[in-house]
Amino acid sequence: MQKGTSLMKNKLLKHTGAMLLLLACCLTSCIKEEGFTPTDKASVTLTFTTRAPGDDADPNAVLKGEGMKNLRVIVVDQASKEIRFNRTFPVPDNATSHTVRFGDLYAGRTYDFYAIANEASFDGDFSTYAEGEDLADENDLLNYQITANANTLIAEGIPAAGKEDLTVSGNENQSLTITMQRAVAKAKVTFVNETGAEQTITNVKLVKVGASSTTLFPVSGEMNYMPNDAGTVDLELGDVTVPAAQNSEATSTKVGYFYESKKPDEGYTLQATWNGNTKVFSFENDMVGASSVRDYILRNKFLNITITLKANDWKLDYEVLDWDDHEVNINFTDILSYTSAGWTEDTYMNLFEGNVVQLYPDQPAELKFTIDAPNGALWRAALEGDVDAFEFVDGINSGNAYNEGSPQEQTIKIKVTDPESDERHEATLRVFADIAGKTYELDLTNPGQDMEGGSDAINRFTLLQSR
Repeated sequence: MQKGTSLMKNKLLKHTGAMLLLLACCLTSCIKEEGFTPTDKASVTLTFTTRAPGDDADPNAVLKGEGMKNLRVIVVDQASKEIRFNRTFPVPDNATSHTVRFGDLYAGRTYDFYAIANEASFDGDFSTYAEGEDLADENDLLNYQITANANTLIAEGIPAAGKEDLTVSGNENQSLTITMQRAVAKAKVTFVNETGAEQTITNVKLVKVGASSTTLFPVSGEMNYMPNDAGTVDLELGDVTVPAAQNSEATSTKVGYFYESKKPDEGYTLQATWNGNTKVFSFENDMVGASSVRDYILRNKFLNITITLKANDWKLDYEVLDWDDHEVNINFTDILSYTSAGWTEDTYMNLFEGNVVQLYPDQPAELKFTIDAPNGALWRAALEGDVDAFEFVDGINSGNAYNEGSPQEQTIKIKVTDPESDERHEATLRVFADIAGKTYELDLTNPGQDMEGGSDAINRFTLLQSR
């Protein structure tokens, strides 16, 4: 009896331990979500603002490499520190706007949004911040050091970053604006030739204008701080030839990038050689205009320098400007937005209950839809069932959601392959959107309805060939 009793006690202890472990798991899960259910989820539209170069001729101009190529957004629950999302978005080369909608955040929760553009330019890899894990140390992310030569960043796009937080409400159209600040400052030197003859200036450089490295994220969102690093790195701009003026002044420009810095002990200077004469221009003492002297040059600033070449002299003037703003609209979500216009009238024979579309034997049927977000989405259509009985007109069954920055209405044309057939054939039409490596199926059976992708319940059209 004692042996049987011990066996029963052991079984009871094991059962109790398993129950306690299960209870602990449940409690952990409840703490993580704090009782929120999918019905508590809300959508948020994020507007990201980046800086683009000031340009007298065209203030909206963006030089090659100054736009975005790629964007990463990391979303962290502020209370639990859980990384809710870590997603990347390819952006059309050098674009300044991109739109997606993010519809999977819990109402009542406060989230931190970290945005990083063009991480490949400095070999950054932030994929290690895995979804579902905790953000162990925010400072590791905010203080990530960029050490690459600032002028090499242009090849893969100048990096930019920004952070904001938002308490999500139940409003469907809730929005947030985040300023993404570029990690570098920009210098443009314009040479104005008033000599009447072509001139060549060599070895143009800004001396000790930049720091050797910088943080990816700005230390202060308002940029009202003093950088810790004094300028130690020269910005080499090389040689420039300035043509002779015909009926007006002739100009040439050189452009470069550098990390924000405090001025070195000797102050900011520009050095260049003209007619065998090497001159060092002091920003503090040698300018001819009324620009204020800066003790530091911050990221996102545009150092606009003008050197005027006269018959027997040359003069320097400069100003420190903000780079002009361009908005990057990111509707950050793993749920896309789209609208179906339905089947075009007179292109199909009948539309039966259950989304069954009977095709004419001698003309294609047209289905139209528009993907409103994101602008990087690609769509594709496929058939299942009697696939040999139907075909896409001209083989076109895929395309881009956007064209020249605007959503475009898409048209799927399908026809029967054998118009003379008396047999009955059926095929299912499926339409997908591919976004940043993820695939969503579209439900196009509700014309005129604003739809969001990612739903588990998808209704599809059945194509019918029947006499």
